[in-house]
Amino acid sequence: IPDTVTYKDVKYPVTSFSQLAFQDAAEIESVTIPSTIKEIESSAFWRCSGLKKVVIPPSVTTIGVSAFFGCSGLKTLYIPKSVRQIGNSAFNGCGFTNITVDPANPVYDSRENSNAIIETETNTMLVASSSTVIPASVTELDDYVFSGVKRLEHLEIPGNVRKIGWHCFSESGIKSIRINSNLVYSMETFNNSTSLEEVEYGPDATEI
Repeated sequence: IPDTVTYKDVKYPVTSFSQLAFQDAAEIESVTIPSTIKEIESSAFWRCSGLKKVVIPPSVTTIGVSAFFGCSGLKTLYIPKSVRQIGNSAFNGCGFTNITVDPANPVYDSRENSNAIIETETNTMLVASSSTVIPASVTELDDYVFSGVKRLEHLEIPGNVRKIGWHCFSESGIKSIRINSNLVYSMETFNNSTSLEEVEYGPDATEI
């Protein structure tokens, strides 16, 4: 993506690109977003299944809803300190094995080498990978956190987790889950969890 475009011999900075700008562009393998961009629009890279690398510059403050939905070829993700907002399902269906958040980011973190994105203030895990280990300080798993994570087969949910969101494990490769907490969950939590063979609950888990 260029940082400038020229029109009638005048250069203009590229400051944005539209929603669905690269929708279903399976041939794209690498994207470097210029430092003139502040927002990655909703569904901008929707189902770019061939995308293997994306560089998010420290100018970006917002990653829109479903921005990288279905980018199954993405393996690594680095969130710079500038990012203040990540939309719902921004990275659903990605193939991450490694996730890192800049330690200076005031809103999100990847504490304890969790290979995940955690909202710091609420201790809510938002995005996971096939290498994710849930830290003991996490209290909630957001909707769709493990959705599409294919290479993680077993998951331990620590004792401080009190809520698991909708479709949290849908279309994932998880085969077994051990829940070591008393929490609130919905039947929708396990919707489309076709690989799931075993769930071990704490004695006071509550279905809603």
